[in-house]
Amino acid sequence: MTSEDRVFITRRKMFELYDRGEHTVVEICRQFGISRTWFYRLKRRRQTMGDEGLRSVPRKPTVFANQTPLEDELVVLGFIQQFPSWGPERISRELARKGSLKIGHTAVYGIMKRRDLNTKNKRLEWVRILSGEVIKLKRSAERQADVKEPPHRSALPGLSGRYRCFLCGLSEHRKNLSANGL
Repeated sequence: MTSEDRVFITRRKMFELYDRGEHTVVEICRQFGISRTWFYRLKRRRQTMGDEGLRSVPRKPTVFANQTPLEDELVVLGFIQQFPSWGPERISRELARKGSLKIGHTAVYGIMKRRDLNTKNKRLEWVRILSGEVIKLKRSAERQADVKEPPHRSALPGLSGRYRCFLCGLSEHRKNLSANGL
């Protein structure tokens, strides 16, 4: 049983109590943990659609009024695929120069951001994946693991004690002097 089925069964039980007339709307809403506004919305849906109106209605995907149309977005993505190292300003300028599409650099950046292509490395990796190359860029944690730590300052060969104390700090030099009885 899915969660949608459970919600449907719970709502149907709620309206069975309401239909019997033993409880008020306020009591039913308290018992099921919903607001009266939501109860009356469900009641209206049940009157128009029957028991199927008690099922959850999937939301429509939001499309913003100023979002770039899909056809233009595909043109920009095709251009990004050809020239992944170019940024949004240059892509916008070149598309306008070729006459294929007049689009602002902020719109190009919005497309890149929505598709998670807003950095040069991400665009290069995307092109590699599209071309069949499955080499992924190293993550920052892996890059940091590749960096070797320099040797400790006191372990540097060929340095006199005085110069080493400059690097390590005066306290280590004093410890060495006291340990040697100087």
